Amino acid sequence: MTERHEWRAGFTFAGASTLTGVGIAYLTSRGLGADDVGVLVVALVASGALLGMLAPRWCWVWGMLIYVGMAAGNMVWPSAPIPMDHPPSRPLWLPMGLSDSSLAQWLAGSALIFAFPVVGAVAGAMVRLRVVPALDRLWRMA
Repeated sequence: MTERHEWRAGFTFAGASTLTGVGIAYLTSRGLGADDVGVLVVALVASGALLGMLAPRWCWVWGMLIYVGMAAGNMVWPSAPIPMDHPPSRPLWLPMGLSDSSLAQWLAGSALIFAFPVVGAVAGAMVRLRVVPALDRLWRMA
């Protein structure tokens, strides 16, 4: 593949990653239910893994752009309101008394959410680079 085609593919995957994040933000703004965190985590990890498998060279960038797209989408479509019967959220446990700081809570929560698509993308790249060639060699031997 020429350098020109690599750049074109990179921009294509960057756009796909960002649009994936925007799509996830849109779906979460529609209110999937009181306990939609599991659905959100699976969507973040699975989309990161898919993009990491398809283009493993820059997998961490795809995961980062999924988060950036989701953050941008949340500015356009705010999250759905929490149902009245939902129990109140507890703050994250943070060391040195930072559990009372709303800024520290926001930073820790953002870092935690950021980790899901990045970990998924790196895991997808590892599967593509390590597992798929090993399976291919096994199939050739059979």
